[in-house]
Amino acid sequence: MNWLIEPLGFEFMRNAIATAVLLGILGAVVGSYLIVQQMSLISSVIAHAVLPGLSIAFFLGINISIGALIAGVLSALVVAVIPQRTRVKVDAAMALTFSSFLGLGVILITVLKTNQLDLEDILFGDILGVRPADVWQTLVITAVILLLTKLFYK
Repeated sequence: MNWLIEPLGFEFMRNAIATAVLLGILGAVVGSYLIVQQMSLISSVIAHAVLPGLSIAFFLGINISIGALIAGVLSALVVAVIPQRTRVKVDAAMALTFSSFLGLGVILITVLKTNQLDLEDILFGDILGVRPADVWQTLVITAVILLLTKLFYK
């Protein structure tokens, strides 16, 4: 039974588990809300739409979280605006935004290619590389989103 708790002796494992638990809780709450709103694809759209923001932020040498946030919010706004101004339905707007932003991100990574930027690292990440500061950042974001959900969910 010692083999089960032995990995907890390493800080990187504790960080990875804490982050995974926080994201699991957040994913369950937000995912349930999105399914009720019939917008389950939006999470995938935003997840893939942050790629251009990541590549531009990395190229400019700024925090990639800021680039991801800007690109994610922009993609959500695009998904909201397209159905309002055209005859395109929401699901088609999500598919259009998904493919456009993802394609733009791949193009930017190719054009802005540096030796330090690897597409696989950005797309798949490495949960074992999570630092304590990342865990705290995830905790704060999770707490804020859960609080907003509690306050405004009908």
